[in-house]
Amino acid sequence: MVSASLLLLCAAAASAVPLKATVSTTSPSTPSPSPSGPVIDIDSKLASAVVTGGGAQVTTSGGTSGAASVTTTVRGPGSVSTLTAVGQGGISGSSATAGNSASLQKGRSKTVVEATTEGTQVKTGTQGKGITSGEAVANQKAGAEGGAQRVEAVKYVESDGKNLYKVEKVDRTAVKSASGHEASSRRFGTFNVLNLGSTAINNPGLIALPAQAPSSEPEPEPTPVYWNPKNPQPEPEPQPEPHPQPEPEPEPHPKPTKPVAPQPKKELSSESKAKQAGKTTGLGAVSSTGATQGAAQSQTSVETPNGSAKQAAVVNSGVGLTGVSSGTGLFNQKAHGKTAVTRTGEGIDVTSISSGLGETDGAAGSIQSVATNGGFTAVDTLNLKLPGLDLGSKAKASGTSSSGHKASSSGPGRFITSNEVGTEIKLTTPELDLETIHVPLPAPTTKPPKVKRGKW
Repeated sequence: MVSASLLLLCAAAASAVPLKATVSTTSPSTPSPSPSGPVIDIDSKLASAVVTGGGAQVTTSGGTSGAASVTTTVRGPGSVSTLTAVGQGGISGSSATAGNSASLQKGRSKTVVEATTEGTQVKTGTQGKGITSGEAVANQKAGAEGGAQRVEAVKYVESDGKNLYKVEKVDRTAVKSASGHEASSRRFGTFNVLNLGSTAINNPGLIALPAQAPSSEPEPEPTPVYWNPKNPQPEPEPQPEPHPQPEPEPEPHPKPTKPVAPQPKKELSSESKAKQAGKTTGLGAVSSTGATQGAAQSQTSVETPNGSAKQAAVVNSGVGLTGVSSGTGLFNQKAHGKTAVTRTGEGIDVTSISSGLGETDGAAGSIQSVATNGGFTAVDTLNLKLPGLDLGSKAKASGTSSSGHKASSSGPGRFITSNEVGTEIKLTTPELDLETIHVPLPAPTTKPPKVKRGKW
């Protein structure tokens, strides 16, 4: 896994690249390459059954596979979104029977790639089972693989009627997953295997500024009340005219506009999950492997006439599993890893989680590894210059977290592990009250006139 500090440096370097999005004077809508449904969905299946008797013999072979790729670019007012997704999967099997024998097997391979306004996800999985008897042999092999890369760039200007807010935002996402297995059985034997993996990047759409432009829709006119002789309405009592209110005195100094920090998305996170299960009897054998991982970067900058707010965050997660069994044996294991960066109204927190469990028995073994890490940097500044007064405030925060584990089991064995770490930093800008600040008057620039002394 790439370290969080290195990715933070990459994010800082990438922020120097000018955005290719056209500047818009209004906040754009989020361009979504796939507003609903999966971008890629590949599903391959296999089923085979052979029974022989006496002097008969049969050999079979079959295989199926598929591959797909999607490249999408969407340009909107002040925004550019690109998505590249790839996927492939397939399964094959063979068998040979002679005399009083039987061979049965079935299997499946599936790859799904999804991209919506909430994030990107890749899911892969393979599954197979088989049984042989007599002088039969069966072999099976399956694989599924998918991945996606996504970049979204936004550059626009927002107005609340008084001030302009310049917003720039760049999000980058990369996610991939792979699952596969090989299995066989001969004479009297069975195999059963399941292998699943997925990684999801949660990166909701564009930031929303709390100060929106005033609505241009006209106010609705009051509903007229008509007089009905059968149901007369009482005439409204005359209301006294309100006393004229004195105009408020002008403030000695205009109050500063506090920079609007980027409003938090629900969560920038990368989450990876994997599951494996296998069982063999007799002369059956199975080998299963799976790996899934994801990484995301998010950079946001908001500038106002009196300050700015900038933040950068990175998240990574990855899971790898391996399981084998032969003869009489079984393995069963799960693994989970997640890193999340969340910004609230009071500050920022980063958390990393890794957990796993596993069990083996007989002639079986399993290995798993989980690694997660993430980090963030944030800088909020306030600068205000008034006649005789200079105000300034700067708040900075940064944090990182990482979590992971490695585990294995063989023969009769089991394990369970859980690890969670996190740091929360409260980051607020002090409120400034100009009414309590006394500005000294400028020194006089002219000398007082001289007074002539008279004679007594």
